[in-house]
Amino acid sequence: MAWEGGGHLHDGVWKIVFSALRDLNESDFSTNYIVEGLIILTLVSSDSMLVKIKIATYLVVGNYFLHMATIFFTPLAEAASSIMAYNMELILGVLLMLTVPAVFILSLVKLIITKRKRWIICLIISGLLGLFCISAIIHSALETYKTGADAAAENMDHSMKNAQVVQTADGLLKFNLPKAWSTLDELPEEASLRYGSLRRELYIVVLSEPKTDFEDGYSLELYGEGCLQNIIDVSKQYKQKEWITSEVSGCKIMKIQVDAVVDGIKVKYFNGYLETDTHYHQVLLWTLPSMWEKSKPVFESVLSSIEPLK
Repeated sequence: MAWEGGGHLHDGVWKIVFSALRDLNESDFSTNYIVEGLIILTLVSSDSMLVKIKIATYLVVGNYFLHMATIFFTPLAEAASSIMAYNMELILGVLLMLTVPAVFILSLVKLIITKRKRWIICLIISGLLGLFCISAIIHSALETYKTGADAAAENMDHSMKNAQVVQTADGLLKFNLPKAWSTLDELPEEASLRYGSLRRELYIVVLSEPKTDFEDGYSLELYGEGCLQNIIDVSKQYKQKEWITSEVSGCKIMKIQVDAVVDGIKVKYFNGYLETDTHYHQVLLWTLPSMWEKSKPVFESVLSSIEPLK
C-alpha cells in the first residue's frame, strides 16, 4: 500500500514509530499495547504526512516520560493501596472498552463512505483489539470465579461457625465438626467415626476400646504411648512435640502434635487420647503441611468439643 508523500521521509517516520513501540513493549506496561494500537490507527488513517510526523514525535517523547515515570514513581505505585489500584484498573478498563468499539465503528463508517483501503487496516486492527479485550474479560471472569470458589470452599472446610454435631457409630462420643466435612468411606472401616474433607486433605478418625480388655492398673498414658507407636512403626521420619494433658467434659485427655512421613507423604497429626468410665478413645486428626496453619485451630476446637455419651 502506497503512502501519500512517501519516500525516505515516510520510511523515517515508521522507523521512529517501531523503535518507540519496541521500547514501550520492554517497559512491561500492559496498557501500552492498547495505546500503541490506537496510535497506529491514527497514523494509518491520517492523510497528512505532517500529522504522521507529529504523532510519531509525540510517541517518542511520551515514551521518554514513561520511562522516567517508571524510575521515579514505581516505588510509590507499589506502596499504593490495593483498593486504589483496583479502582484505577477498573477506570482504565472501562475507558478501553468504550474506546475500542468506538474506533471499530468509526473505521467501518469511514470505509463505507470513503472506500479507502486504509480504513480496512483500521477496521482489522480495532477488531483484533476488540477480540483481545473480550478474551481478556472472559479469562479474568473465569479466574475470578475460580479463585472465589476455591477461597469459599477452603473457608467452609476450616470454619467452625454453625458446626455440625456428629456422634460415633457406637454412640460413645459426640463432636462438633466443620459443616463442610462429610463421611469418608475411604478411611479405616474399624473406626467409629470417619469424617473429613478430601478436597483439603482434612481427616478425623475415632477408635475406641473397652477398658475391660486391658489389665488392671493400665493407664491413659500407656494407652496413648501404645497408640502412638503404631504411627512410629509406619513412618520413615518421625517427630513429636510434648504431651499436653487436660480435661474435656470432665474426662482426662492427652493431646500431642506429630510430624510423620507415611508412604512418601508428609503428614501432620494432632491427636487426642481420651479416657472415659468405660473406654479408652483415640481421636486422630491429620492433614498435609501446606494446610497445617489453618487446620490446627480447627483440630483444637474439635478436640475441645468432645462430649461422652455413655
